[in-house]
Amino acid sequence: MVPLGERGAGASHDGFRQAPAWRGRSGPVIPGGCFLGYLFVVPERWGEGIGGVIFDAVLAEAKRRHASRIHLWTHKDNARSHRLYRSRGFSPTGRTVDGEGEWAREI
Repeated sequence: MVPLGERGAGASHDGFRQAPAWRGRSGPVIPGGCFLGYLFVVPERWGEGIGGVIFDAVLAEAKRRHASRIHLWTHKDNARSHRLYRSRGFSPTGRTVDGEGEWAREI
């Protein structure tokens, strides 16, 4: 994982807990699930593959921890992140709140 602020990228350090209801989103804790809280790359570093490297590390760590499913939320109009998530097997779950949508995939 790349710590926040290092090399222009960041990821949440608490992303590997069971997926809880988050920011007012209702739903049960998902046994074996994990939740990616934040993943971003500063715009001046877009197109360098940094997001894919971080995301692949997140997926590898989730597998190492024997997670069976991973969830995340992203803005509905963030086409760049949607391309990355789709390329890694994620799809929208249909849950939306305040302009954000939930995405998930089995591991």
